[in-house]
Amino acid sequence: MAMEPKGWAEPALLWLVGIASAGCSMATLGTARPVDSGETQFVLAPAFNRVGLSRSARPGPQVEFGGRYGVTENVDVGARLWLPLPGYTIDSRIALRKAADRNSGLDISLNPGVMYIYAPGGDTNSTPLHFTTVQLAALFGIHLDGGRQVVIGPKIVDILSTDTATSFGSTFNMVIVGSSLAYVWPVTQNLTLVPELSAGVAVMGSVAGFGADIGNNGNVLQFSLGLLFGGNKPPEVRCVEVPPAPAPVATPAAASPSAP
Repeated sequence: MAMEPKGWAEPALLWLVGIASAGCSMATLGTARPVDSGETQFVLAPAFNRVGLSRSARPGPQVEFGGRYGVTENVDVGARLWLPLPGYTIDSRIALRKAADRNSGLDISLNPGVMYIYAPGGDTNSTPLHFTTVQLAALFGIHLDGGRQVVIGPKIVDILSTDTATSFGSTFNMVIVGSSLAYVWPVTQNLTLVPELSAGVAVMGSVAGFGADIGNNGNVLQFSLGLLFGGNKPPEVRCVEVPPAPAPVATPAAASPSAP
């Protein structure tokens, strides 16, 4: 059962979907395995978003860049910035399962994160808004030959904004569920390409004092091309062990003949 918001709240909810979804990156941009311990990985990802509202669709380009660092063999942390709508994210990948062979098997990890989005105002509100976003994803990485990986990442995103600068003074909340599908292709030891398709649906939107709208309030479709630099330890150089030479065996000196 949906509670329909009244008056200005309905267009405000639609604007919230458009602004927050456009600035909320749904992409994973990496494997389901954390960056190797002590290694740093940089990412650059041009993207294209299409945000669908109940009455229109808003396509637009986006670019993300940032980096990740391997804290341990099973945990890494990352930070990214995306433009033109300024947004920032800090997240982590926590390995639950790691395949013994990077050419076969399955990686599973959790991907929690927080985001901050700055929206400079719109048709229904000329005052800038500040969005805080919490997300949780589960990453499933299927290893293929050559170190390649297919990554499936179902996720849930909760977007919250408290508007105290206008006469409305209301709190917005939006819940988006979705998933991403990525193909990780190591081109060289230090360069990996990650084409990725992400999609999400806004399943609930609410405005404090005006009720909630439960249902499909909008959708997000995002295509990204991630360029990853570094993050992997170089292959170990295994030297062939040469057995030590046996110690020379001392031979007893020949007995000298006794004098007559």
